Amino acid sequence: MEGRNRQLAFCQFAQAGKGQSCIDTDENGRLGNRSCKVPNFARIPGLHNEEGRPTTAALDCAESPLELEFWLGVERETNRYYEQQLPARMDSRFRSQSGTNTMTIEHLLANEKRVHSRIRAHEILQCIGLLLARMMCPHIRRLSDHWATTSVGAIPAGTFGRFMKRERFGRIMRNLHFSDNDAARAQPDKAWKVRPIVDTLQRTFLSGYTTPTVISFDEAMVPSRSRYNTMRQFMKDKPHRWGTKLFMTCCVQSVYCLRYYNVRAEQTFF
Repeated sequence: MEGRNRQLAFCQFAQAGKGQSCIDTDENGRLGNRSCKVPNFARIPGLHNEEGRPTTAALDCAESPLELEFWLGVERETNRYYEQQLPARMDSRFRSQSGTNTMTIEHLLANEKRVHSRIRAHEILQCIGLLLARMMCPHIRRLSDHWATTSVGAIPAGTFGRFMKRERFGRIMRNLHFSDNDAARAQPDKAWKVRPIVDTLQRTFLSGYTTPTVISFDEAMVPSRSRYNTMRQFMKDKPHRWGTKLFMTCCVQSVYCLRYYNVRAEQTFF
């Protein structure tokens, strides 16, 4: 039952197609319409009534442990990164030209400005929803095959094109950022790339649950073999030997995560 409701919630993220935004903002960046809804978790049997029970606040924010303001911050940092990288990208595109019909950097920049539009928060949520949909319905083909317009034998045509164009998806994923790379804290803080996610989850995890009298403190491993992960560790005795090691404080009964801590990050999460 729990897995089914989680799947329904994930699918509703992906269904935020054209004209169906999860987060809508006006021209001043203020929050507006929210159209994504998740199942009524109050009707799910098995939610215990012990001291460490789920609170009403957890059910109210069950749409996502990441607040709406968080996604507006992701929108801001994503567009900031696009602007920061634009000169270098135009220079690289100019140098890669061959032949006699070359364009000036000014013309290349004008063309880029014409085809690009500001990345919005609800579009980022659509991309996350599509990635979750791929996770639930994986295949060994390329990600771009989810946008295939024709079927190949018994393999059906892709469905992602109903929600977002492939070029737009790629443009958003190339620029997706959560923090400003030029900030002063970017160098000393190893978790700076995902710091907004960490801080938001730490706050919402605690606000959505009553801390029980009996808790568990143990270590966990988030699998990751990426060489870009500055907090990656090798633990030979773990099922996943490469990854990010966390110390987690959890409820003994429900295994609900209250806090987590990474020893490799320069700044602690507590």
